[in-house]
Amino acid sequence: MRAAIKKFQPSIVHSLELQNAGYLAVRALSSGKPKGLKLLVTNWGSDIFWFQRFPKHKAKIEKLLQLAAVYSAECERDIVLARNLGFTGQAMPVIPNAGGFSEADFAIPRLAPSERKTIALKGYHGWVGRAKVSLEAVRELSEELQGYQIVVYSANRSVLKLAKQVSKQTGLEITAFGKGALSHKQVLEMFAKSKIYVGLSESDGISTSMLEAMAMGAIPVQTSTACCDEWFGDSGVAVHEITVPAVKDAIKQGLKLVEDPADSEKNFEPLKNKASAEVLKLRR
Repeated sequence: MRAAIKKFQPSIVHSLELQNAGYLAVRALSSGKPKGLKLLVTNWGSDIFWFQRFPKHKAKIEKLLQLAAVYSAECERDIVLARNLGFTGQAMPVIPNAGGFSEADFAIPRLAPSERKTIALKGYHGWVGRAKVSLEAVRELSEELQGYQIVVYSANRSVLKLAKQVSKQTGLEITAFGKGALSHKQVLEMFAKSKIYVGLSESDGISTSMLEAMAMGAIPVQTSTACCDEWFGDSGVAVHEITVPAVKDAIKQGLKLVEDPADSEKNFEPLKNKASAEVLKLRR
């Protein structure tokens, strides 16, 4: 990277994500940043929120932010964290990195809350995803969830196996799809007929799945680590503890919220105002 900077003499270097591109930028620029060069750092997901808790990573993040002239993040939370870690430059407007929703996305037909019979579970488990906790909560709620179709998407192999076990044991209709098995449009169509969406993660930036579910009228049940408080209040359920009892309660709360159609509308309108592609273009 140092050689490329010397050869091309750019005015701006954009580090898109911290732990790979960002740390590479630290190695390239810490011995001396060329005059006039500005470093733009984009925080992606868990880059600061999760990694700041590890001393070796924290030291590298601090060095990177001290070099940065401009910083972009998906959460107001992460702007504050960057300032606390030594960033003194310009913070860009907070917007979702995924780029927002098109008019075609918003035009996907959404079922009325009373017509929805699906519960959507995000299937990531490993590193920070905690889909197995969702499935264990579903197992314990099996009597109350009879009649619902449970759809697990973007599941890794162990989650696919657990979904099959829970379905066999409880008699619940559980359909599980591996990562990449559904197209983006199919995921949106699934959310458009889901009562609730459940996403659990030890760390995140904005959960794109959460925003997609809200845009399609599903009530979000999301771990608070995804700065969900910046997107919904009493029209969704923030999960503060990733345990089976806590997630069981959250799922039951989410299903109660669906009973009032106004809750899904509370989520849909802000999404159009804050996350449509046209609005985000004006804020870039």
